Amino acid sequence: SFIGVAPWFLFFVAIEHLGELQLAVANILRSISTLFFVIVNSFAATTGSLVSNLIGADEKGQVFPLCSRVIRLGYAIGFPLVILAVIFYRPIIGIYTESTALMQIAHLPFVVMLLNYIFALPGYVYMNAVTGTGATRTAFIFQTTTIASYLLYLWGLSHWDVPLAVYWTVEYLFVIGLGVQSFTYLKYKHY
Repeated sequence: SFIGVAPWFLFFVAIEHLGELQLAVANILRSISTLFFVIVNSFAATTGSLVSNLIGADEKGQVFPLCSRVIRLGYAIGFPLVILAVIFYRPIIGIYTESTALMQIAHLPFVVMLLNYIFALPGYVYMNAVTGTGATRTAFIFQTTTIASYLLYLWGLSHWDVPLAVYWTVEYLFVIGLGVQSFTYLKYKHY
């Protein structure tokens, strides 16, 4: 869990050069994203436990159907919140600031951050399914390789003059990387 959260610190170090307003927006978005991360993490952690139970009951063939059900349920709960957040972004960001400039700067990165929910839910669900199989070393390797890609991408972005919204795409890389590796492992590994 530590290595999954540690890159956040480096994310803020990388965007520091964008300026005070961009950094303020990033901190606001980080705070708001926590609500969506709690939803994703809750479904993902539950998946890990349920996969362990399935394997203990010798029901390995039910792992993918379980993951699919959890993802559908996560979308059913999360998408309405994402849509509401996109529609009512001003009042939501207004909880943190009254600055019109910050609200304008925050709009596009806010939408980019919210749309990551599409990829984060399956990414974390499948990664926790791998953990639920008992392959914790494999999950650790997946996180480590994905974080290395994350940091490399972040380092590359820091050499270009790109807006904050582009920096938020590093989260897409992270969860898609986790999801693809974990899905592939579950599909082809006999656990």
